[in-house]
Amino acid sequence: MTETSKNESDHARSTFDRAKDSLTKVLQAYQKAEKSGAGVSNVDLYEFPAMMYAIRDAERENLLSALNGEKLQRIEDSPEFTALTRSVAGAKAITRSHIYGVRLTLLDELEREGKDVATLRQAVAKDSGDHSDT
Repeated sequence: MTETSKNESDHARSTFDRAKDSLTKVLQAYQKAEKSGAGVSNVDLYEFPAMMYAIRDAERENLLSALNGEKLQRIEDSPEFTALTRSVAGAKAITRSHIYGVRLTLLDELEREGKDVATLRQAVAKDSGDHSDT
């Protein structure tokens, strides 16, 4: 692995760590709101969008790393994502299809930037079919 590739991989890992931390933060906020009897609208308005931005940043780095030969990471397979989707409010808030939607949007952006994303697009499309939400 070249030094540049290692640095990109480390950066991608750090964005993934931030995204996973954000997933955990949203889960905790939902749980706190449920315990207190408060609505989850505050979480939906403030915490959820911040989490989606963190996921978007992580997915952009993830896709760029994959274009450079790194393995495509799957945040939707992380324990943090699973815990959030298994919570009552989280299950209503985020699904795997949200992650796939972010990936597809980013693939479109990368393609407009002149990157060859055909192989990644096929992998993401296959994932979408293999893991569709029910």
